Amino acid sequence: MTMTPQEKIVQIAHLMFDRHLTDLAGGNISVREGDTIYTTPRYAGARRHWDLQPEDIMAGSLWDEQIFDNPRFTREGVSHVHAYRHFSEATAIIHAHSPWTLPFATFGLPMEAVLKSTQTFGALEIIPEVEPYSEEQSDEIIRLVDRHRERIGEHGAPVLIPGHGVFIIGLDLDTLIDSVERLNTNAMVLLARPLVEQLRAGR
Repeated sequence: MTMTPQEKIVQIAHLMFDRHLTDLAGGNISVREGDTIYTTPRYAGARRHWDLQPEDIMAGSLWDEQIFDNPRFTREGVSHVHAYRHFSEATAIIHAHSPWTLPFATFGLPMEAVLKSTQTFGALEIIPEVEPYSEEQSDEIIRLVDRHRERIGEHGAPVLIPGHGVFIIGLDLDTLIDSVERLNTNAMVLLARPLVEQLRAGR
């Protein structure tokens, strides 16, 4: 049976939290159908602990500026809306505080793709430090994704937000949650590399 956008977002939100791909501090998920955007609500993690129901999902017009004034609208929603407006082919977005990618985001480091499962992404780039939740942040995300726009239709086009995690734009949530986990595992392997090198050297 086909899920509604609200049901699909709830399913992916539970999966994302259960698989430790985001934390209680935040993250957000959205889907676009035509000119309508569906998003997880503000404080989905901090106040709802990701225990969402379809009726919790917010919906509004992608082109209605009043959506930004809704107190339930997720703060990161500014970047979701502007990404959808710019990339007409995009129909799904995930922003996650994936634990192993956060060190790269926090210390401003692009992430090398070392796993075969992440080769399609190339190096994961990071946007400059800008005001969080701002239109300037949206512009920087769009600027980076524009360089590899074709990835939207493949496994998604991800970027890192400084101190804030991964933001990935694509066509469907199933593909994107898979990509978020692949990138998180890739980051774990990279961060383990010094230990592996020490073991290899017999230290």
